Amino acid sequence: MTGTPERLRRFRANKKRKEVYLDPDAFTLVSAFAEEHDMAFGAALVRLALAQLEGQMLPSAQEQAERLRLEEQLRELNMLVRKISDNVNQIARHSNRIEALRDEHGLLQHLKSCCDLMTESAHKVSRQ
Repeated sequence: MTGTPERLRRFRANKKRKEVYLDPDAFTLVSAFAEEHDMAFGAALVRLALAQLEGQMLPSAQEQAERLRLEEQLRELNMLVRKISDNVNQIARHSNRIEALRDEHGLLQHLKSCCDLMTESAHKVSRQ
């Protein structure tokens, strides 16, 4: 195992180890937060401390679940709009063959703007 001491030295140079003593109530709260967010205890403690320092509110598990649900709904809507666009393209190809429909470009532009709006909404939701 060559390189292991070097890797360990770099790890120790970039990380600091501290012991933290918590009263039972604080330990219970941090443990519950870690379990709720599927995190290790140490990672949860660091995340909570940094969020406090930065003045951020951490989303609860319910808020995270709601955000994931909204993101999934937006993905589904996006997929549906793309399927509609495929159908419109088929209509446009058919209309070109029979020379009946002339405004397929306007319809496709409208669908593209809907798709762009949903993509923008999904980005906003994921940033919250």
